[in-house]
Amino acid sequence: MNTLGDIATKAITASQRSKSTKPSNIDAAKQFPQGLVVVEWETGSISSSHRAINKMALGLVVKKCVAGLLVGGCTM
Repeated sequence: MNTLGDIATKAITASQRSKSTKPSNIDAAKQFPQGLVVVEWETGSISSSHRAINKMALGLVVKKCVAGLLVGGCTM
């Protein structure tokens, strides 16, 4: 059975193997008087949606954008 510490260690190790630490480009952006609004389209897995949300959150934290929108497909 994995403990929370084991899972966190595996996640950190996997992220360290990543070839790039920079987020990829945003799918679309529009400048408004209030600031930049960014949009990401996702039709893949929940993992790709999480990456898109994290990318937009990073932009908000470093004040590169004022809003982000995730547009995702629904698969059943």
